[in-house]
Amino acid sequence: MKYFEEYIRITRKTLKRDFLRTFSIHYAGLSRIINDKEEPGVELAYRLEKHSGNLIKAVVWWELMMKKQSFVITQDEQTRKLEQSKVKNYPKAG
Repeated sequence: MKYFEEYIRITRKTLKRDFLRTFSIHYAGLSRIINDKEEPGVELAYRLEKHSGNLIKAVVWWELMMKKQSFVITQDEQTRKLEQSKVKNYPKAG
């Protein structure tokens, strides 16, 4: 998630071990989030809220994550077709 990565940069948490300790997150989990292999959970949004001194509310972090997911859904025709092909006995339109 690019916003998360940018937050790390802005807060000058350059040493990954310091960041990992601050947020109580495993290195592999942080790497998967930053590299878009995994979506952060609401738990991380709560931690980011606390870390920002409540300036950036958890709901704002969550909304950013959902906006990203909405964009992915609108662009990912390949997965849409693949998943829809798995549905059997559905009502036909019109």
